[in-house]
Parts: sequence; structure tokens; C-alpha cells
Amino acid sequence: MFNFVKSMLGPEPAQVHYLIDSDFRTVAQGWSRPDGTGPADLYGARNPGYVIRTTDYTSDLVAWNACRDLLVDFRGDVMFLTPGAYSVGASTWDVPFGRILGTERKAPRYGAAPGVRNTTVTFTATQTLGADADGIEFGYIRIVPTTAVATFTIALAVDDAHFHDFIWDTDGITTSASTICFSFATTANTRWTLDQFSWHVDAPQGPVIASAIGLSEFTVSNFKNTVGDTSGTYAISLLDINAGGEGSENIVLGPGLGLASNAGTGTVSLLVESADLTGTISGCSVVEFYGSQNYATASTLVSSTGDDWSIMESYIGATGPAAGVVYTS
Repeated sequence: MFNFVKSMLGPEPAQVHYLIDSDFRTVAQGWSRPDGTGPADLYGARNPGYVIRTTDYTSDLVAWNACRDLLVDFRGDVMFLTPGAYSVGASTWDVPFGRILGTERKAPRYGAAPGVRNTTVTFTATQTLGADADGIEFGYIRIVPTTAVATFTIALAVDDAHFHDFIWDTDGITTSASTICFSFATTANTRWTLDQFSWHVDAPQGPVIASAIGLSEFTVSNFKNTVGDTSGTYAISLLDINAGGEGSENIVLGPGLGLASNAGTGTVSLLVESADLTGTISGCSVVEFYGSQNYATASTLVSSTGDDWSIMESYIGATGPAAGVVYTS
């Protein structure tokens, strides 16, 4: 794992700071050994001053913040999460162009690799991305949210963010339309990419993205949503642009998959709900999205009060076996 991260960085000046879940492997299992030859011990020996163990702190949150605070602004430093299960409360990311990464996994065509689950972070309170979060990269991590909480709140202008190869796993989370992955408010955000991610719901939740402010040059690609609701309809699955977000432009969603099981109780109403966007032509599109039979209807994939969105090469499954039907709106 150490060699993987070093080879990934190449000749650049960025440094790797290791966050180790001390509960992941016990001494008996060899993660750490009395003679100092366990993997966790060797990380510390090879990288003195760059290894943070959760048991050396009062909580996972305190260890998380201590590791983050070691990163140098703009250098591209990595907070590398070794496999484990972390529990992190409210915190603020304030390292421009810093990276939060788990172990790299080769992704399938849509969504994140299942092995991403090997590194799980339960966010028990909102993580704030402020003005000093420009250029953040986050990947190869399973996110477990808390009901009625936005996992990430973007309070100020944050540009050039890249979230990829992650799982937003709401399986077992109490249903709430306020359970959201990314909540944008207050200041416009530019040049975001969400790529190669999955989210699963077994009860209706909020969308992955909710915005009350303008988003521009915003790309969401290679995603996969699986829905196994047995307690109601998932109202908006991916994107909700509320009042205040009318200035959004040049958003592209796709390619992606949406799969809803449990006919009659596990339906999805919309992929996107959007306020009436300001521009005559907004540049907002859904491209190459494929939904199962219960994933919206052919005429209700996107709801907008204006003619703001284009839908290109996107299909909903038909009762079959039969060919899919084009999403028309």
C-alpha cells in the first residue's frame, strides 16, 4: 500500500500522511506487533511524523483533524486512509488542493468498485467545505451518512473539486428528504466533477446533490443508483436545483444507470428537479442515462419550469423483454 501511494505520486512534491484505524486489525492479527514489525508499525518507521493512529487520540474525529492539519496547502498532499471504519463528526476542510484517498480500486463501467467498501467513513455530522477547499480530491471511500444531514455542505465558493470512486451508502439509514450528499448554498461553485460513484437507497432519501445557488461547468458521470425502496417513492434521486440556483449553467449528467426494484413500491419520480434557469439556453443536459422500468417515466425524468434541459440518447426500460423507450423529458 505504501509503495502504491508513492508510485502514484511520482516526482511531484506532495507528501502522504497516513490515517490508520487502529481498530482495523488487532495485535493478535498482526496489524501492529510488539516487536514493531506489523504494517502499521512499518508505516510509522518509514514515515516518522506522517502517521496518525486513531488510538493515539481521544476520537476518530480528533485523529482526522490532526492528520488534515499536517497537510500543506496547494502542494497536493494526501490524507491516505488505510482500510478500516472511521467515525467522523463535524469538521471543516481547509486545505486547498489537498486529497483524501483510500486504496485505489479498478472501477467498473458504471459506479464505484465494490472493494471501495474496505475503507468506510461514517460522517455523523456535516463536513464543511469552505473557501479554502478549492481543488479538493476525494476518492476510493465508502460514505455512510446520518439521517437528515447533508454529508458535505459547501458554504462558500469552492472550485475545481473532484469526487470520484466513492459509494454513498444510505442502506439502513432512516428515511428523510434532508439526507443529502452535497448541499450547495450561498456562493456559486465552478468546475466540479463527480465521477465513478454509486449510491444505494432502501428507503426514500434526499438527492445526491441539492443546490440553492448557481453551479457551472459541473459534470456528473459514470454513476449508478440502485433503489430497493419498500416504504415509498424516491422523489428526486440525483439533482435538485432549488430557488436561488437559477444561474446554473453547463451541467452535464451522464452516462449513468438507474435501477429500481420492487415494482409499485420502489419507484423513482425524478432524476432531476430544476428551478427555471436564467439563461435562454442553459447548456444543461442528461446524456446516455439508462433507467429501469420504475425509474421515472418516459416523460418525467427531468422536471423544470423552463425549457432548460436537453435529454440525449437516454432510455427507460420497457415491459419485456422489449426494447427501451426514449426519455422525452
